[in-house]
Amino acid sequence: MAPRTSPALLGHRAARRQLSAEAAGIAVPIAVFGVVYGLAARNAGLSAVEAMAMSLLPFAGASQFAASGYLGQ
Repeated sequence: MAPRTSPALLGHRAARRQLSAEAAGIAVPIAVFGVVYGLAARNAGLSAVEAMAMSLLPFAGASQFAASGYLGQ
């Protein structure tokens, strides 16, 4: 006999799958941006800790690239 699954639980699982798919849609570009920024910051002379702090504290997009260039001089 197969285990019974309630309709509410099936709806919860479908909602969780949809949430995971939507989260992956934003997580992938954020991860790519982080890698590109990390490489640019290291190339500008920032340490790994400085690059991570700059990425964690003022997550500011293109301003991070400009600031890392100024800080690296």
